[in-house]
Amino acid sequence: MEPLPPAPAGPQMTDVRFVPDHTGIVVRDLAASVAFFRSAFGCAIDEVMTDVREQIANLISVPDAACDLTLLRVRGSGQRLELLQYTAGRGSGGREESLVTPGAGHVAFVVNSIADALAHLESHGARRIGSIVDYPDGPAAYCEEPGGAVLELMEVRTGN
Repeated sequence: MEPLPPAPAGPQMTDVRFVPDHTGIVVRDLAASVAFFRSAFGCAIDEVMTDVREQIANLISVPDAACDLTLLRVRGSGQRLELLQYTAGRGSGGREESLVTPGAGHVAFVVNSIADALAHLESHGARRIGSIVDYPDGPAAYCEEPGGAVLELMEVRTGN
């Protein structure tokens, strides 16, 4: 394998911090997937959310989207796995709707500033998907990098 070429010149990242948080996977059967990851990998349940509607619809820009999700912690690591089962939100077949298709995924990063992180990524060719959504822990946004991978940015409020 050849070494990677040097990164292209661009804006400095002195003020923007990206810390990996979780990997999200859309599944057909949430209960079956949770059971599989718990038994096969020893994952522990961190959080369960049911009937998430307005926030997810705005985050992924799919009107009427709704999902149930379970956030798992992978045993022996700091890695978290978010399993999402969409219960509504399909129709026109646009790019954003591929986000609700089983097998779709995203990688999430905790950032110190949603606005600065989006500006930085957009300066490198990313485009925002949906709107910035406010959660109890802080705002979140989705964007797509030029090759098509989906990233979630999460700004955690101080004290959470």
